[in-house]
Amino acid sequence: MQKIKSSLTGRLGGYTKEMMKDLNVPGAAVAIIKDREIILSEGFGYRDIENKKPVTPSTLFAIGSSTKAFGTLSLSLLAQQQKFNWDKSVQTYIPAFSLHDPLASSQTTARNLASHRSGVSRHELLWYGSSLTRKDIAEKIQYLELDAIDWRKRAIEDTAKFKEMMKELDKPLPQVKETTLTHAVEEYTGIFEHPAYGKMEVYKQNDTLYLKWESVNIEMKHHHYNVYTTKWNLSHTEMTVLIAYEMDVEGELSQFKLHLPPMLSTKPIVFSRLTDRIS
Repeated sequence: MQKIKSSLTGRLGGYTKEMMKDLNVPGAAVAIIKDREIILSEGFGYRDIENKKPVTPSTLFAIGSSTKAFGTLSLSLLAQQQKFNWDKSVQTYIPAFSLHDPLASSQTTARNLASHRSGVSRHELLWYGSSLTRKDIAEKIQYLELDAIDWRKRAIEDTAKFKEMMKELDKPLPQVKETTLTHAVEEYTGIFEHPAYGKMEVYKQNDTLYLKWESVNIEMKHHHYNVYTTKWNLSHTEMTVLIAYEMDVEGELSQFKLHLPPMLSTKPIVFSRLTDRIS
């Protein structure tokens, strides 16, 4: 077991060094704890490049947004004990809590704070590397003007950006002309399944193949070789999805791969045949 542990930690150490090189990170520390046992605690690189001071397991790093996880976990534990309610006003627990707007001050809940819905921007200069205590910062928040967000406008802008992205993805696909199917059309039909996406049915109607899944029922058009294209509608935007059939060693069309646009999945989704072709 010790040899296996040493091998794994050795590989992790090598991987960490590679990542540091790729990301131009001068120093890092890695710790792994399992079942209250410290599996790994090691420093890599330098905490002070100029003076060649190495990173050690005791080197302090900025904790960053990990505080959010600790903070929300602590509040969740209190909520389980019914000592705290996410949806009560912050002023219920901290009467002196105040934002720039009186109404926001009285209505803001802990859930709003945890979800970044208070209207207060980041203001790193106020807290990062500052000599102010957390109490000082909490008291000074009231002097920061709130950022009003037009969510309707943002939704419209985000939708427009999404549609532009989809247009880029919907450019003509590479195609080899004058190719034919390797099997009879009927052999491409059947029930195919993926453990997450579930079952998809491919059936034939008037010499044309159709794909049926959930509420989707769309025509499949031959692209080249054993590949078909389909047109899917996502958020009122049409996108092209490739369906590539693959043969097993016996020459049977045992599965197909659904090639989605990269923004939806960078890897093809493999569906395996469950039933023989549908006549």
